[in-house]
Order: sequence, then C-alpha cells, then structure tokens
Amino acid sequence: MFLLFTSAAAAADFTGIWAFSGEDGTEYSFDLLQNGSVLEGTFSAYDSGLDKYREAGIEGSAGGSIATIAVSGGTGILTMDKEGLSVKWTLTSVGKEKILPPSGTVLPKDFAAIGFRLLSGEKLFVLEDGETEKEILKLLGRPEKKSKAEEWGADGLIHQQWFYGKMGIAVDFVREGTSGTGKADSVTLSAPSRKKTSRGIGIGSLQKEVLEAYGAEFNREESLLPDTIIAGSVFGGLVFTMKDGRVESIFIGAAAE
Repeated sequence: MFLLFTSAAAAADFTGIWAFSGEDGTEYSFDLLQNGSVLEGTFSAYDSGLDKYREAGIEGSAGGSIATIAVSGGTGILTMDKEGLSVKWTLTSVGKEKILPPSGTVLPKDFAAIGFRLLSGEKLFVLEDGETEKEILKLLGRPEKKSKAEEWGADGLIHQQWFYGKMGIAVDFVREGTSGTGKADSVTLSAPSRKKTSRGIGIGSLQKEVLEAYGAEFNREESLLPDTIIAGSVFGGLVFTMKDGRVESIFIGAAAE
C-alpha cells in the first residue's frame, strides 16, 4: 500500500517510539522512522489480560504536523503538537484485523522509567525478596567464587560479584565504602539455572515467549534481534541473550551507566 500526503509546510519528524494505553489496559506502540515525507516502522499491541503480543509493519507519509499511516488494512492520522512532546492519534479505519487502538493521545515511551520499575520487581522476584549479602547467603549459601571488590568509576561504588556456577546464578553486590553492607545490584541467570522471571521466562525459553511476556516493555531500538532482547533499557531492565532462538542468559540490572 502506498499513501500520499501533500503539504506546503515542512514535515515534522515523527521518528521515535510513541506509546498509547487503552482503557482496557492494552499497550500500543508506534515505532516510526521518517525519511523526508516517507514513514515506515512497526506497530505493536500487548494485551496484558490475555498475555498476547501482536505486531505489524507500518507504511505512511508525513507533511506539516500530520502523518497518515496504514497497518494491516487499518488507517489513522497522527497529529503532532507544536512542542513535539505528544501526538494525537485519530483512528479512521480499523481494517480486517482490527488491531489499531482507538483515538487518543500518544506519548514518547520512557524506557528508562519502565526499565527501572521492571528491574526492581524482577530482581526481588528472582532473589525471593533477598537484597543484602546476609539474605543472599541464607537463600543461596556460600558462593563458589567471589570477584575482587573494586570501585567502579561510573558510579563511585564498590562492586563485587558472587558466582554460583552449579546454580547458574551470579549476583553483583554494591556498597558505599569498604565497610558498608553490600546490596544486590544485578543478577545474571545462565545454564543450568531453573529460576524464572515473574512472567515465566527462563533459560531455554523461546524468542516468541519472551516477546509475548515483555511486549509492553520491549525496546526495539536498543535490542539487537535475534541475538539480544531488551525489556526496558540498557540503563535498567532485563537483557535476554539468545542463541538459536532460545534464551541463553538473563541479565537483570543496568548494563550501562
């Protein structure tokens, strides 16, 4: 399908990931790339109630502050505000698959904030609410190996990793100063770990299962499919490393500062 839109005004830039939440809790995202007046990208919808993730390609065009897009037979119009901080979405045709959202306001997706919330919850879930070194010792026992405690220039904190190779778990602890109490900052799961995230994803899970479970938080821009899937952001969230279409490792934490 080829769509045309003409306008004397200079085209606004709709490039980015724009998010919309329906009244029923369904999360929608427009992942757009604009080249001149041509728009392309991916549309996704995640229904948390049914735990269902769907996506489809976007085609469209932009002119002035208006963009017209088509997704699986459905069409709609995005109108950007003067500050470029939000767009108004107007549904014009639902199409046969009826996956486009109702009309409403669409905002840039804040993956940093999403990732921070996701990281906090998943880390506590995997470690069964354990955070301190004492609590992890009670949960996992003594580690087979510990890294040297070192200060990281990125955050000025003392970091030390505890390795549980037989369990497939590594925990990174941080503390302020050499005498402080260490708290779990990140967790890495790998084989033979049988632990799963709060949404049932573990070592060996399929790529499709990861995307269905974390469709609302899937960061397409930072992910490197099919090798890496990021839920949230590299500054906080979950990093799924894939091999042959299955999860090889799960990192829960901040991969970058």
